[in-house]
Amino acid sequence: QAIKIDPNLAISYTNRGNLKETKLNDRQGALADYNQAIKANPNFALAYYHRGSFKATKTNDSAGALDDYNQSIRLDPKLAKAYHYRGFLKQEKLNDLVGALADYNQAIQLDRTEPIVYDRRGVLKLTKLNDLQGALTDFYRATELDPKFVNPYYNRGILLSEQLNDPQAALIEYDRAIQLDPNFANAYKFRGLIKYNHLNDRSHGIKDMQQAAKLFKQNGDRSAYQLAIDYLKKWGITSGI
Repeated sequence: QAIKIDPNLAISYTNRGNLKETKLNDRQGALADYNQAIKANPNFALAYYHRGSFKATKTNDSAGALDDYNQSIRLDPKLAKAYHYRGFLKQEKLNDLVGALADYNQAIQLDRTEPIVYDRRGVLKLTKLNDLQGALTDFYRATELDPKFVNPYYNRGILLSEQLNDPQAALIEYDRAIQLDPNFANAYKFRGLIKYNHLNDRSHGIKDMQQAAKLFKQNGDRSAYQLAIDYLKKWGITSGI
């Protein structure tokens, strides 16, 4: 109705496109709306941001997504989420780790209230930059901002168990992750490994690994499922799996 009243209102096309993309699974319609928004107003930063996110997640057009994020930032240098998602694109698809860190830093400088940015920056520091203390700080900041955000607890558990050799502290993190998301397969897997290998709680370790295998199978993750089965076989469990 808004578009009927004003066919040149870029925000209406952008919002309708976002609705089609995120709720109605109408990819073609979403992209058409983003394109129309940019046609209606070539200086509307938000339309480029949404089209960039669409290209990055729905069409695997990393180059096109980067161009749109760049244009969004040129038009609105204070659009924090454009830096955030450009950083994530650089981290996950373009292997530009320095650029990803710079974008996360800028996103946080502009908006210090988004826990997902801290979590993603923490993952980058943990997995690629070997900045363990920086990663731990970011994960704690993420859970301070949103105590129900499950990923930082899991990531903190990985850091504590795999890097800092603190299985007891890691167990607390995995417990919290599972409490928040009872279907978090990897949390069961790593909690099972800690119980079995470090805490001499083999029966509960096996139960956790069995639950992980069940969830991996339900999710269609064959490689993760097979890895969990391999652990169980190694532990002498050959039935009921």
